[in-house]
Amino acid sequence: MTKCEKEFIRGYSCASAAIIRLHDEETIARDVAHEGLSLQLCIDAEVEEFDMEVLRPILTEKGKDNG
Repeated sequence: MTKCEKEFIRGYSCASAAIIRLHDEETIARDVAHEGLSLQLCIDAEVEEFDMEVLRPILTEKGKDNG
């Protein structure tokens, strides 16, 4: 994974987590995250644990851990 790809995934993850934290919109965040994230991608991109706390549950449900 390139540096640019890692940075994009970190930003995408941060934005998805912010949707949950700031707006209590887990359904919207789930839809956004499932379009471009997987648990494995987040791990590979070294996404901050602060963001992973809220993303991990939505990325692992219903077999979405397809990284």
